[in-house]
Amino acid sequence: MNSYEMIAILSPQLESEEIDEAIEKISNAISQNGGTDEISSLKGRKRLAFPINDHIDGNVVLSTFNVHPDKVNQITEALRQDERYLRNMVVRV
Repeated sequence: MNSYEMIAILSPQLESEEIDEAIEKISNAISQNGGTDEISSLKGRKRLAFPINDHIDGNVVLSTFNVHPDKVNQITEALRQDERYLRNMVVRV
């Protein structure tokens, strides 16, 4: 298993309960693919460098987790299909 960090940008139109559900979905996607979620935290609302889907800001979530390298694409694909996530990026730590 390797360590990874993921940054996800959530829609700025989400309420706090919806943000919590989106963070929970990240943890669930990691655990369903055999990984362990170490930290998933909301870093706050940030202005974006360029508009994404006509949004100029977004809620940023940072997640640190361990998972087998073959499963990383499945985790990102699960999030990519959800409208609440504007973007996500995973890097190996």
